[in-house]
Amino acid sequence: MGSFIFMVLGQIYGDGTTEEVSEFLSTIMNGLILIFQKDTVSSIIDITIGAAVALLICYFYMDLTAKASIDMITMDKLVVTCIKLVVGCAILIYLPTIMMYLFRFANATYETIRDADFKLQFGNSSGPLARGFYFGKDEWPKYEDVQSDFEEIFKSKLTALPVTLSYILKLLIPYVLLFVSKLGAFFIAVSNALSLVLYTVFSPIAVANCFDGGAKSEAMRYLKKFLAKGISFAVIVAALKASEIIGNALLYNSLHDMGITKLELTKEGLDAAMDMGLMVQLCVVRVSAVGAMFTGDRLAQSIVGSHDGH
Repeated sequence: MGSFIFMVLGQIYGDGTTEEVSEFLSTIMNGLILIFQKDTVSSIIDITIGAAVALLICYFYMDLTAKASIDMITMDKLVVTCIKLVVGCAILIYLPTIMMYLFRFANATYETIRDADFKLQFGNSSGPLARGFYFGKDEWPKYEDVQSDFEEIFKSKLTALPVTLSYILKLLIPYVLLFVSKLGAFFIAVSNALSLVLYTVFSPIAVANCFDGGAKSEAMRYLKKFLAKGISFAVIVAALKASEIIGNALLYNSLHDMGITKLELTKEGLDAAMDMGLMVQLCVVRVSAVGAMFTGDRLAQSIVGSHDGH
């Protein structure tokens, strides 16, 4: 029971949930890196390349027919239409390379945000919180490192069971909320990864429609949406880091108001950590991070300008 209490407190006060989601994201991205090698992308695109070539020729004749219905086809209009056909063929030929480099750009953006140092200074601390803030450690410690001292708090036979049960009851709802939010983050990550692969499968059919709109054609919009889907992983990481910053600020201010500068591994220190109001605030921040992840696609689309209205 002691390990459960310490584990849930670590997810609330430490970065346990953030670390688990970040590690899962890294696993997903490593898998996508393997998929978006040139040979693999080429084999994926080959699934629909035949249909794309047929559509490209259809679009070519449709464009000629549209021009003929308006006016007689002049040599310059015929040349322009033929150039569009050549450009469309070139895009299809080099589409695996285009998709690969678009993903590499998205992955580089993700890695930049992931490796960025988002630490802020509160009070006289040298990082997000004072040194040794977490029971004498700079980061939330492993249970094995503090197990003997932690279990010492519950050694009294008269109070151990009631105190332990009261702590567990307090932590049940936060535990469920954090667990569900973690599953939500995993769902978003897997969903985005699947979307990237599906975008790649059907990319030849989409980019074949490059005869109308120029830079605002359906082909360009499709490639922008693919890039936005890749950049959404960077948005997810940014949401996690932002929630960590906000959570640390709330934690510092709340404990500072209580006259506490560090969490101590004592009954009093544990009671302070079990403050229901503080736990609710921190849980709201952690859960809200997942809500921000659900809007990651829209933010990424705004970044690359791939909204449907563009």
